[in-house]
Amino acid sequence: MGSNSKHPQIMYARNVKISNQGQLKFLRRSNVVIHVSLKQTTQCMRRDTLIGKPAPDIAANPRMLMASSRETGSPFCHDRVTTPLGKILVFSTGNMIRAGKHTHSDAIYSIMSFLHWVRGSKGRMRWPLAMSTPNTVMTGMYTMPIHSAIKKHWMAVHTSKFPGIALSPKSLDGMTIELFLAQSKFIVPGVKMPAILDTVVKLMNTLHEEANDLAKVETNSK
Repeated sequence: MGSNSKHPQIMYARNVKISNQGQLKFLRRSNVVIHVSLKQTTQCMRRDTLIGKPAPDIAANPRMLMASSRETGSPFCHDRVTTPLGKILVFSTGNMIRAGKHTHSDAIYSIMSFLHWVRGSKGRMRWPLAMSTPNTVMTGMYTMPIHSAIKKHWMAVHTSKFPGIALSPKSLDGMTIELFLAQSKFIVPGVKMPAILDTVVKLMNTLHEEANDLAKVETNSK
């Protein structure tokens, strides 16, 4: 799949290098978003010419129309299909988006299974031109509860209208972590490559320690 961070890495877990797990009980993938392009290129046209049959348009496929619900009110009109392997959005541009559990392998399998199903028993398979995974959502949990004093951390933003605490660390550019005190769980959206997970683990362990320090300061000031 290449070294590009957006390419779907089937052996994703193999590339995860965590130096120290620390206070974390687990950190796992809860949602993998995969983008797929079915656009035709010059090479695709040459292949179709040799085969003598053009690649089918899945948007007009009867099986596709039967299974989908069209979002006509959206400015980005698309067909939506709910499958056992996640929801798949099919756009008229020839692009697709799939969101669902659990791994990058599951994401690729779901797309290929869907295209195989759309093909039917006698049709010809429409193969993807490219795939990318620009966003993976991780879910983590502490072994020991994180102290509520974390609310006073300079990085923390919270409101009574939302149960979570938003954390926007500078070391994770563009990513906002949502921390939930009830079960000491957190959600990390926007993960683009496995290499960044070591930074996430170190950050969450540091926050756990700093929450304890804030609690001590709070106690001493009383």
